[in-house]
Amino acid sequence: MAMCSRDKLYYRATILEFLGDVSCVVNFDMYDTTDVCQLCHLKPVTTVTPIVKKKKHDTKSRAIEKKKIKKQRLLQREVEIESFCEKEKNRWLNFSKKMIKTGKTKKSIFASPEALDGRVGVGTCGIGGKPMTKFTVLNNSSKKQ
Repeated sequence: MAMCSRDKLYYRATILEFLGDVSCVVNFDMYDTTDVCQLCHLKPVTTVTPIVKKKKHDTKSRAIEKKKIKKQRLLQREVEIESFCEKEKNRWLNFSKKMIKTGKTKKSIFASPEALDGRVGVGTCGIGGKPMTKFTVLNNSSKKQ
């Protein structure tokens, strides 16, 4: 590598002739130009390491390792989802158990009469088997705000 006198940068060059002990004539390979350069401005060519092709065995083993890691992540994700679903299910079960413990009787607002010919609702004039179920207003103070 030799320094170009124009831009003071190093380029790949071939030495054509030595001019005494301090200078030489060089030909820059990429530009086909010649220049006089001092010997102190010459550098050895840095060798580029050749590209080593990867063996098929290495690429296959890496692919297998990647598949194993991906499968492990998938299984871990499934376990996380399963545990989350189980947690939500348990929360719902705990909530529904609380409702049973309060002892409220569950009466349908659509109560049907016990007699076959009985009617429910407005306009029965008391001849139906049962009157309509009374609607009870809930106390809103039990709600959390």
